[in-house]
Amino acid sequence: MDMTNTITEEELLQKVRELGESERFKAETAFFMCGFPTEEPNETLAAACEKYVDSFVEKAAREAAGRDLVKELEAAAAKKPKVADVDNIMASEDAINELLQHKEHLLQA
Repeated sequence: MDMTNTITEEELLQKVRELGESERFKAETAFFMCGFPTEEPNETLAAACEKYVDSFVEKAAREAAGRDLVKELEAAAAKKPKVADVDNIMASEDAINELLQHKEHLLQA
């Protein structure tokens, strides 16, 4: 068993929550901070993260929210950032890629 690729349900939920909060923060504050480069906020990804977290208590809603979240994660992963990685103080690429490594868990209801 590969222990490096295991994640608990609670850890996965926390990572989704943190990504959503980061994207929401960029949308509300950081993207507009003068002199601090950040990537563009991804409000659809933030909404998908929030929907997934909110649906976690309702199993029926979780499957659809998981599909929507994976779709947004894949779209975000395919998007090229406009800010150079070295300058980007709020890059989400690592968090997105980590969650995509566990997409089978996100799709489970």
